[in-house]
Amino acid sequence: MLYRREIDGLRSFAVLPVILFHAGFSLFSGGFVGVDVFFVISGFLITSIIIEEMKVGRFSILGFYERRARRILPALFFVMLISIPFAWMLLSPSDLHDFAQSLVSIALFGSNFLFWQESGYFDTAAELKPMLHTWSLAVEEQYYVLFPLLILLAWRFGTRLLVALIAVIAGASLVISEVQVQTQPSTAFFLLPARAWQLLVGSLAAFLVIYSRRLPLFLDRFSSVSELLGALGLMMIVWATFMFSDLMPFPGLNALIPTIGSVLVLLFGTSKTLVGRLLGFGPLVGIGLISYSAYLWHQPIFAFTRHAVPGEVPAMVMLILSALSLGLAYLSWRCIEKPFRSRTIVSRKVIFTVSVAGILAFVGIGATGLVWRDNMTFMRLSGVSSELTDTFRNGEALRAERDRLIQPFFSEANAPFSGDPAKKRILIFGDSVSGDLYGSMMLNQERFQGLEIRRLQLDDRCMGDFVRLLKGAELRSLHDKSCRRGLDKIRSGSLFPEADVLVLNAHWARSGGDRPHLDAMALAEMLAAQGRQVDVVGLLAMKDASSAAFQAIKRGLTVDEANAYAYRTLKRGHIDQPNEDFRALAARAANIRYLDKYALFCNDKDEVCALYDEDRQLQFSDTNHVSGIGAVSYGKRIAEQGWFESSSP
Repeated sequence: MLYRREIDGLRSFAVLPVILFHAGFSLFSGGFVGVDVFFVISGFLITSIIIEEMKVGRFSILGFYERRARRILPALFFVMLISIPFAWMLLSPSDLHDFAQSLVSIALFGSNFLFWQESGYFDTAAELKPMLHTWSLAVEEQYYVLFPLLILLAWRFGTRLLVALIAVIAGASLVISEVQVQTQPSTAFFLLPARAWQLLVGSLAAFLVIYSRRLPLFLDRFSSVSELLGALGLMMIVWATFMFSDLMPFPGLNALIPTIGSVLVLLFGTSKTLVGRLLGFGPLVGIGLISYSAYLWHQPIFAFTRHAVPGEVPAMVMLILSALSLGLAYLSWRCIEKPFRSRTIVSRKVIFTVSVAGILAFVGIGATGLVWRDNMTFMRLSGVSSELTDTFRNGEALRAERDRLIQPFFSEANAPFSGDPAKKRILIFGDSVSGDLYGSMMLNQERFQGLEIRRLQLDDRCMGDFVRLLKGAELRSLHDKSCRRGLDKIRSGSLFPEADVLVLNAHWARSGGDRPHLDAMALAEMLAAQGRQVDVVGLLAMKDASSAAFQAIKRGLTVDEANAYAYRTLKRGHIDQPNEDFRALAARAANIRYLDKYALFCNDKDEVCALYDEDRQLQFSDTNHVSGIGAVSYGKRIAEQGWFESSSP
């Protein structure tokens, strides 16, 4: 296959938006589509190589996997190896446990399954996962296992049938993608069945370039049209980069824009066109050449920095780190990628030996981290002088303790109200954060004798659907099965119409943007206009509390110093705007109250947040959920503030 500079230039339009998106620059709100561009390029190049070798009878599975091993594994293993000491120094026990899991899953080409089961790609916790970005490598690796076998099996039946088969599979994958993005968005994002169509579209483009007699004639005879189509493709990618956001359903049909744009560039953005010459510009080609290493480096650098620095990392620092990613990418491309891709420097035997040894080593390191987690925590804290050391527990243990205390109440959470006219009926609905509120109040039932408290599960992303439901929308139009179940309970049960006070409580910033809390505001206004009393609970989110506690201990801080440290870890970019909007809504709207959760635990005057209580017990288990001790404290603080006393039945 002839080298095309413009394809390396296109890689730069893929990797730079991804880096800047992960760096947190809102201008690149759709920068994640760079991964889609990579998928199309990979499908195109891999298929081109396979076809050319099949045509001359030189293709072999062993040779194919050798090339993939040379291309992917050495740089990946190097970044993983360099990340281990930083993980040891910076990650809390629960985060280190997750990191160890990621080492195993990456080595076994299944990290997309791991991250699919954990937090979503756009959740705020995702930015703290050093190896999250390897999910896309796992998707490609799984594709590399299956696609050559498909070619080998179907080649004998002719090119037309093979192309038709690939097109059918791609169409089925696109249908799966669109269905799953509406019902199981994380599954659609992370797993191969909903992503294969993007790689296969690149494959179809390769067949067109190699076999079509009309395409070269078209490029020559209709050069102006080719110019327009190539420019249109690049504009589609750029438009998606700046106009898409993590709040939209993705991939699904929305992913057609960057995907088709990439195909148009590959087909029509040749070196004879203006777009091709632009993409062939030296600096862009240079970034494209190091794009794989840049992709590998940026996420660990960003994640470890966010673990090390309290609060939001300044934009200028993130820009410098982005440049650092490119600098390290050049070094690893020059010193690792290029040598290992050369058969004269590294033989087949050596590359396979290194690959197998690396896989076994990282599986072993990761498994050791999982088995010896508690011992490793003791080793990392041994010799640290801090009054908090003996009382430290990791986030997983704190969550288990919280669940043990509050989950027994959940069996009665959606039982009908008793009908006692002397009691005020409180209905809480929202995501897992509302479970904290409900459980904390139930743990302090003696403080809420005049209340009947119930709860219905409703994720923050369902608030907009609730608005549409109240406006008469059909349930079949709802985009998520969990939303459907929650709204069915609300619509069919007696709790919603009988409640004296409706409490909206969710982690409004979970999706990384404004839509959840804006939907909650619209819902509150609609209910208030109907004469209902609505309480909206504000947001409190800091960096993972267990991680903050671990860092406080390693710094030898006292309780007071640790609480001041926790204040500096507040996720200002996620909590301030929703809370201000809720406060303004309550000030202007009758029947709506703003309940300030932030003020229960944080004091701006003294610049402290109650990460620890006076008995040196952690009150939070992660970014925004209370621990077991915190649940008891939360209920007490609610009662002391009289949150529900002024809401008349």
